[in-house]
Amino acid sequence: MTPFILYQIKAGLCIMLFTGFYFLFLRKETFYAGNRVYLVISVILSAILPLIRLPILPAQNGTLLYGMDTITNGDTTLVKAELPAQQIPVLKIIYLVMVALLLCHLFYQFFRLMMIVRKNGSIRLGNSLLFHFP
Repeated sequence: MTPFILYQIKAGLCIMLFTGFYFLFLRKETFYAGNRVYLVISVILSAILPLIRLPILPAQNGTLLYGMDTITNGDTTLVKAELPAQQIPVLKIIYLVMVALLLCHLFYQFFRLMMIVRKNGSIRLGNSLLFHFP
């Protein structure tokens, strides 16, 4: 397959994913400025993401030895090799960043909810506690 057709397929998949997320979670939101920003950023990311190569599986070419030290003791030769630190895959970093952002958003929403409850008060009705929201 030619690289251009492969790029078009990847870009189409990105657009499908972003559009699906929009229709599932953002379609009924009334914060129109945020929706517009999301749509513009999703189109830009759909054009850029297919150009990035992500290593899904590590290369199976064998082990490369870095920083080899050879120690010779009579007829015995010992080789001390230091392997490079394991690199964190790009997908794992993206996942952790998204988790951190969503947790921050969750705490922000919880804080705002607590401020509204504190501002408007509550009413005890039997065993239930009713909160008044504007």
